Amino acid sequence: MKSIATILSLLVITGCSMTPKVGDKSGADYPITLKANSSPALTALSKTPIKGVRDLSIDEFEDESVTVKEFEELNSEVDSPMSSEAYALGSVAVGASLGLAFKYASGIGILGYLASDDRPENYEFSGDFNSKGYIYSSKGSEELFDDLVSTIPDAMLSFNRKIDDILDVGVEDELFIIKLKEGESSKKGGVKSKEHVFFGSGSVGKWINEKRVFTKYSLSIICDPKPKRETNCVVNPQFSINKANHPLVSLLVKEIAKVMPEGSLMYLPPRKDLNRIPMVYKTDGEPMYLVEKNRAL
Repeated sequence: MKSIATILSLLVITGCSMTPKVGDKSGADYPITLKANSSPALTALSKTPIKGVRDLSIDEFEDESVTVKEFEELNSEVDSPMSSEAYALGSVAVGASLGLAFKYASGIGILGYLASDDRPENYEFSGDFNSKGYIYSSKGSEELFDDLVSTIPDAMLSFNRKIDDILDVGVEDELFIIKLKEGESSKKGGVKSKEHVFFGSGSVGKWINEKRVFTKYSLSIICDPKPKRETNCVVNPQFSINKANHPLVSLLVKEIAKVMPEGSLMYLPPRKDLNRIPMVYKTDGEPMYLVEKNRAL
């Protein structure tokens, strides 16, 4: 028979393992339900085939006020990247290894803490949300895919220029790109793709304060080729500094959103390591929080 101490220790271990981690797949697939206090973001999503999304309650939102504030401060400051404060903001977010002082260093540099499996913890509510990002359009799959891959490379290079304005790491002249339509292969005799697939990436680096700073940014898009209208393409934007995911990916998201076809929406799941609560972007590039408008009566 197990001792009480052993049982309690097992309970503690089990409880810790239930904490959501970045990269966990939630499996959330429930239909979106609107209420009187639903946010404009959720109302917009309810008109799409996207599932597994809800509004945060006011209490949930307020509990994460620190990360929300850091997200907003980072994005507002880097809109004017030539200012010294914007440079400091972007630079300190690289991490303490650069030795750069900054007033928000305690919050933006390293977000969350690394658990035993080296993945940062996610928000407690993250399991309630679809863990994939999506771009929705009323267009058919092939038309949406063609529109995106024709405009996204320039958007990614625009992001690179903005990152260079902030961090002075250099500019990539050309992206590495893979683009496959259904039935196409990346090499002769290779496996044929069952989906429309785009992957683009760039990387630049520089020595700063005797430290090597290496940045990498990428975007993947996967579209089911079947829909002739009402298409959801899976989207995954990433940005890292010295192999660590970084909140400045929000600038890449903004650039991508601004080149989406008119009427499109982008849904992104919660990521605490990126200071990102669940949100929606329209083509103006401004985030819309999935947070109820007021407390339910």
